[in-house]
Amino acid sequence: MNKDVPASAFVAVPAALKINPAIRTFAARPKAGGKLTKVTITAVMRRLIVIKQAVLRQVSR
Repeated sequence: MNKDVPASAFVAVPAALKINPAIRTFAARPKAGGKLTKVTITAVMRRLIVIKQAVLRQVSR
């Protein structure tokens, strides 16, 4: 994986949590389970990367 992708996803996490209610709900689950904040941020980063790849896949068709 390109090293810039996780860095840019990390920067996008606070904005996604503030703006996107689906991401906010997704992030609330690990927090409610007692996971560390860093684990929650990593899960949201991964979700953002998956969403990005799905969007790019749809655009390229």
